[in-house]
Amino acid sequence: MKYICADKQGTVKRIILSLFFCVIVLSLYSQVIKGTVYDSKTREGIPGVVIYLDGTSFFTTSDNDGKFQLFIENKINTKLVFSHLSYENLVIEKSYEHRGEAFFLKEKMNFIDPAIVVAEYDPLSRAEKLKIFKEFFLGTSVAANACVILNEDDIKLRYDYLTDILHAWAYNPLIVENRYLGYRITIDIQDFQVRYTYISTATSFSTATSFSYQITSFFEDQNMYNDITIINRRNEIYERSREFFWLSIINKQRNSKFIIYNRFTQITNIYDYFLVSEDPVQKVKAVFIIPDTDLNRKHNDVNGNVFGVISILANKRYNSEVIFMTNRFFVDLFGNVGTDSNIIYKGDMAQQRVGDMLPRDFFYDPHQVTRRRR
Repeated sequence: MKYICADKQGTVKRIILSLFFCVIVLSLYSQVIKGTVYDSKTREGIPGVVIYLDGTSFFTTSDNDGKFQLFIENKINTKLVFSHLSYENLVIEKSYEHRGEAFFLKEKMNFIDPAIVVAEYDPLSRAEKLKIFKEFFLGTSVAANACVILNEDDIKLRYDYLTDILHAWAYNPLIVENRYLGYRITIDIQDFQVRYTYISTATSFSTATSFSYQITSFFEDQNMYNDITIINRRNEIYERSREFFWLSIINKQRNSKFIIYNRFTQITNIYDYFLVSEDPVQKVKAVFIIPDTDLNRKHNDVNGNVFGVISILANKRYNSEVIFMTNRFFVDLFGNVGTDSNIIYKGDMAQQRVGDMLPRDFFYDPHQVTRRRR
């Protein structure tokens, strides 16, 4: 039999208490999404389904029985997505309300590719259509120009000359390597449209009048050795993002990166217009527009009830406008506004393309930003 002296016993007790406390803390702040993925017809478990939180670096795959567990440290305002090559994507809006449940996927129907079967006039070659797609999908920034779509042949393109709309889609997820920011992004395209008033190769496709796309995605960090150059690039993009703006608001930290205007008047105290409170149930911050404040409520380009409009100047050069079609919304600990929030962005914050995307769970560390040359 082994005996432990009093001092050693005290040490052991402290270690056990510390471990117990850590377990409690982890259980309070971590989230677990788990369940089983089934075929909707056969009711058999589906292996190899990719389950991810949209726009984040959190993903996993189902095992041979279709079971999965996804561990998240903090709640993130985003959707839960199920993706498999043989099944239609399943998108769950309220990710954290599902624990240990069954999820059913519908098998993809046999499809006929309209880009091949439909014979109609098309003034553009595939190379020209692909150039347009990349310009609007990836963007035209330095980071966008460094992006490579690894499975470019999977992109389907069709220009409808009757509506002047270029459509793009892919039956398989696109794999994008962003070598400038050090990410590999897996992207499912739900919709992609670019509308033109007139198509002509002589104009270098400069007549686009509107653009829209819907995607879901997850990120894999390729910066394994913490290259400071890549970290700086990520931080520079984040410092003008809407997530960084809202993070500074909910943490009540004065942020010199942003100058906020109500009409043409600079707002010196944003909390004269916004109230931030804890939401212990949702584990996020609730932001309210204070009633009866003069927050430029009219907006000529928007139909419906406008509760407020602010303008933002980021880093003294990037202009954005935020239009609030709601007087209450929720912001998570990473600065992400809830997916169901009715907020419209214009300007720089609305023009972010895939090439400048960062994960929704991006961790910003300003101390890692080196002094930049001017």
